[in-house]
Amino acid sequence: MPLPEPELFEQIGRLCSSWSLLETLSEATIWGLLKVKPNVGEAITGRMDMRGRWQLLLDTAKNIHNDTDMACLKGFDRDIKVLNQDRNVVVHGVMSAIINEEQNAYELGPAWSVQRGGNAGKRYPVSTEAVTIIRENIRTTGDKLAEFNGRFGYAIQSFPLGEVVKGWPLRL
Repeated sequence: MPLPEPELFEQIGRLCSSWSLLETLSEATIWGLLKVKPNVGEAITGRMDMRGRWQLLLDTAKNIHNDTDMACLKGFDRDIKVLNQDRNVVVHGVMSAIINEEQNAYELGPAWSVQRGGNAGKRYPVSTEAVTIIRENIRTTGDKLAEFNGRFGYAIQSFPLGEVVKGWPLRL
């Protein structure tokens, strides 16, 4: 009986990394709109999830940007809602299968089971291809948002610099 291939888990890691960059780009847009420095921006957006960030972003942008730019931002918002759901299936879904041990086969193939939210009770097939598609969609959206940010000077203002934490993580 086939187990999920190592590439699946590699792609899940890449998906998480791509999502983190999209979150950073979204914060850069908000901080640029608000014209605040990173330390102030972090105080504003640091505990917000992606939905909260985009609600703040759109509420702020409507007072600054024209209709064409707002349509672009609303398109990002629409896409990010879909991406957020897709990402949550992979990152928060429980991977499970029903196995017939006598036949050494799946009775019900591997799937991510969603436990909460609008998709609760649904099962999504586990595949490297699905994760790769989601990751690529996140990257494409991030690239477009980075281009938007560049046009308006909403650049990522800084990343933490300094000494790398030694002895991390601790084994429990």
